[in-house]
Amino acid sequence: MINFRNKRFMLWGILIVIFLVVFIWDYKTPYMHDDFVYSNNTFSQIFTNSINDYNNLNGRFFGQLFTRAILADGQLYSSLIIAMFFTMFMYFLGKVTNIIERNNVYVLKFILLVSTFLLFIPDFGSVVLWRSGAGNYLVVTTVIVIYLYLFTHLDHVNIILVIFTTILAFIAGFGNQNTSGGLILITSLLLVMERIRKEKINPIKFVYLFSSMIGFIVLLSSPGDKKRMRMYDTDWLGYSFQYKLLRGTSKLIEFIHGDPLNYIFLSLIIILIIYSYYMWRKQVDWYGGIIFIISGIITGLVMCLSPEGIDVGRTYFGAFTFLIIGIFYLIPNNLNRMFYVMLTSLMVFSCVYNLLYGVSESMKFNSQLNERYSILEHSKKNQVIKLPPIQYEKNRYTLSGSYVELTPDKDAFPNYDYKWTFNQYVVLKTTNARED
Repeated sequence: MINFRNKRFMLWGILIVIFLVVFIWDYKTPYMHDDFVYSNNTFSQIFTNSINDYNNLNGRFFGQLFTRAILADGQLYSSLIIAMFFTMFMYFLGKVTNIIERNNVYVLKFILLVSTFLLFIPDFGSVVLWRSGAGNYLVVTTVIVIYLYLFTHLDHVNIILVIFTTILAFIAGFGNQNTSGGLILITSLLLVMERIRKEKINPIKFVYLFSSMIGFIVLLSSPGDKKRMRMYDTDWLGYSFQYKLLRGTSKLIEFIHGDPLNYIFLSLIIILIIYSYYMWRKQVDWYGGIIFIISGIITGLVMCLSPEGIDVGRTYFGAFTFLIIGIFYLIPNNLNRMFYVMLTSLMVFSCVYNLLYGVSESMKFNSQLNERYSILEHSKKNQVIKLPPIQYEKNRYTLSGSYVELTPDKDAFPNYDYKWTFNQYVVLKTTNARED
């Protein structure tokens, strides 16, 4: 049997590999769209511009703050920070699902967790490779997962940790509109379940819940949140609830239908819920897992009431994270070793197969962006540059999930990002344009 020290050594080896892969991949990925605008802010500009984003852009003060901080000092720095946060994210997923415990590490199950996550993540490119996406989604969700671990695992703590967790709760509640709402639902339901199981609940948990709710209220009350809704649809706030729901549901179905892995993932959830209830219910925290799964589903479904983002993979990163936590709550740690070997091997093989194809597509996409930037850097100033469209197929491991093509209007988005960065007016070359 492998002793605890060797398991810890293996865990750190896995985390180092994760860090290096994400760092190299991210470093080889160029800036895109908002990355240029958010880059090279001074320390004071990071805060003042994030406050302006709260008032005028999307209300996500902390998401924008993290984004601007990530992009403050160049590509190498941002890649190191993103790789660090992704590694922390995977580590605390292991902690919150009890795979990584104080006196034990279930290495095979952790490998299964990592490979499952990488295989089914809705849009890796938009939340990890795209730096603006990483600040708003990866970093914010990492804060949420760390907070969930502290909320669910630490009852007897010192005052410093209580203050730290209370601050994390506020940031988590202030994160983004649908994920933060899902977090509040999860912690509320966990407290209800704890009250049913026990006579007393640690009162400090109500402080954490209240702090996260305050953060969520501040987010939803932001002027930027309302302006963002009107920006995508000026009449949205006046539409009926039924219209919003039908329109959003149609887009959600279209998004799910766009990738067969979505159907496989949803099928696995249903099968696991049923199987674990009859076979493993006494070995796992079954009701805790169901709380995370139900909350993850609601976190995704609530997007049907949003004017935009329903068919964009990064929108569901938080919902997907809750679902993954719920799934691994339902799988016992001490199952037959051969079962874990077979299941993990199958998942790792599927994950690596998809990643290799994804990396190839990512490099193709990146090379076209770099070529475009090179043309602009070497072109004469004070003239309109016509650029051919980027040729790509949508893939969850490329920047394509967040990419917006140039338009024939030099003053439209994202054309003005190029003007701001390269001091060149650009338009889309309409001849020989690709067909969708």
